[in-house]
Amino acid sequence: MTNKKSGNIALGHFIKKKRLECQITPQEMAKNISIPEATYLRYEDGSLSIFIDDLVILSKIFNLDLNLLFNIY
Repeated sequence: MTNKKSGNIALGHFIKKKRLECQITPQEMAKNISIPEATYLRYEDGSLSIFIDDLVILSKIFNLDLNLLFNIY
């Protein structure tokens, strides 16, 4: 497993955990980010890198410092 892949997985798991804590569905998250639900689910499972623009939106949804998301990656 490459570092990039493990970073994607760690970040995806963190985002899923935050989504569940906030009781937001994957469909709602995808709509908020303006991406297909399948793409969002690939973000969560770590099979797709998250675009920076989407990270900014996620940080706002979860009220997190963007640097925290970078550090998890």
